[in-house]
Amino acid sequence: MLGSFEGRSIGLGPVLSYVKTVGNVNLAAEVKWLPELEVENRLKGNAVWVKLGVNAPF
Repeated sequence: MLGSFEGRSIGLGPVLSYVKTVGNVNLAAEVKWLPELEVENRLKGNAVWVKLGVNAPF
């Protein structure tokens, strides 16, 4: 039998956010870095997210 394939991980990391208004348009950028500190039954790694947003009235 191969088991239940259950795993877990714990990560903690910083978030950097930036918001700027240009005229009536809001621009936002966010970067997250999540290094895994403790891992069980899976590969250990780092996660990085980059998010860009535009909020414009129509």
